[in-house]
Amino acid sequence: MKAIVYLPIKPEMAKIYNLPVKLPVLVEDLPLVTEKDHIPLDVIIRGLEAQIETGKNEEYYRSYLQYFYYEKFKKLLSERKLDEAEEYLEKAKKLGEDYRYHFYRGLLLKERGNEGEAEVELKISSSMNPNFSLPHYELGKMYMEKGELEDAEKELRKALEKDPDFVLPLVKLGDIQLSRGNLKEAQEIYRKSLEKEKELPDVYNRLGVIENTLQNFRSAERFFRKALEIKPDYYDALFNLAFTLTKLGRIFEAFEILTELEKRFPEDPAVLNELGIVMRELGLFEDSVERLKKAHDISKDEGIAYNLARSMIFVDREEAKNMLKELLKGEKAHEAERLLEYIERKNEIPLEEAGEFGELARELSECDLRCALEGVEIEGELGERIEYILEGFVPKGSSIDTVELLDLATSYVLSGKDFVEMERRSIEFAVGVYGSGTMMGVLRALLRMVQMRSDFGTVEPEDLIDSVVPEVQDLDWDLALKISRSLERIPSSEPERGSEFITSLLYYLKSPSEAPKFYIPWIELLKT
Repeated sequence: MKAIVYLPIKPEMAKIYNLPVKLPVLVEDLPLVTEKDHIPLDVIIRGLEAQIETGKNEEYYRSYLQYFYYEKFKKLLSERKLDEAEEYLEKAKKLGEDYRYHFYRGLLLKERGNEGEAEVELKISSSMNPNFSLPHYELGKMYMEKGELEDAEKELRKALEKDPDFVLPLVKLGDIQLSRGNLKEAQEIYRKSLEKEKELPDVYNRLGVIENTLQNFRSAERFFRKALEIKPDYYDALFNLAFTLTKLGRIFEAFEILTELEKRFPEDPAVLNELGIVMRELGLFEDSVERLKKAHDISKDEGIAYNLARSMIFVDREEAKNMLKELLKGEKAHEAERLLEYIERKNEIPLEEAGEFGELARELSECDLRCALEGVEIEGELGERIEYILEGFVPKGSSIDTVELLDLATSYVLSGKDFVEMERRSIEFAVGVYGSGTMMGVLRALLRMVQMRSDFGTVEPEDLIDSVVPEVQDLDWDLALKISRSLERIPSSEPERGSEFITSLLYYLKSPSEAPKFYIPWIELLKT
């Protein structure tokens, strides 16, 4: 017989951890006991098994041993050591078969993929203890996974009836409403769950997703950040926050989050794809291609293949064309065909017809961004950013929204010989000089105006709005919304912000005779 010692446990601690006030421990296990409120599970089990072998107080210690067999089972199940978990489950059964045995057996069978048998065991557990809520919760989850939402909802409501304080069934009911597209109902249920339990990062994340869907991006950001306060390394909340920040025009912040996610999940195609797209918008074309190639190698997804080709046009046009020709055979055929046409388009605007922008564009045609900015004298944040660029550095993101240097930006874009080069120049200027999602959106709209003028000889505001709004949405949602309503808004005659300028320019392109002096150079360039 093994030697046993009895550790005295304070009654309040014994109650919390479901321990006997005199805990039997094998003498050989004493070195493993470091704290009386944190005793290894295996030590507890070995001590209780030895105690029952003595035959003393067997009934008293039997219930404790059964409880800790189930605790060991749960631990092994969470580690997916299913055979070992089953061994402890059967040990617990030998001490007395009750509703817990059938509940845990149901969980084990579910993990093994035997859902039919699992369902039977969970129902047996519920019938043996009608007040036990967990079988109904697990059945609800099982039915949700099978898409049987009505049955899932019934079981989850039964779980709540039996235990109104049990918050997880409530969260799952919210998930059912979300899967049905009932966003308002889902929001209401999630908020009720937070009234029961504040520290639910999954719920905050889901509320953020709903706000994203409703295009309430500032509210979405608050929910994602709340989820991250509770769980700082929460993948879903970080990934969703990056998406939200791009919509808010804070693409540099999104870039930082995605870069960190890449370090943690270097083989995740979703992270690599999003990072590749953001890198392209920031003018990091080679880095973008590298990430998107890796993402496509892992996933073979056609959408990622198209994104790769979209970035490749700035790195190797012939390779981009080959990729796009392959995509002509699949679901991305329409987008691939349009991009192939885009690659071949030349800038057809004669510089002598480009007004005051034409002469400067001719001077800039052989210039890179540093060359274009030499001699520019301007104060404030823009001046500091230009000094940074001239010294060979890339400035960080900003919240700049200004009309300053838009004339130079227009000439720099116009100096591109073809559409791809014009787009490259637009991105370089927007990211380097301005560094804000808002101004990236402004220059993207200007770029598409110039390209429409090249294609059709003039810019029709309605057509331009329809084509450019989806692009600008990915840079600054608020700006895209303003552009979509620009023909209904009162224009600004002397704009100070770039966002004011671009929406007013669209208005005056519709009614050029009303255009104030400030807009005349752009009207002459775009409206022949």
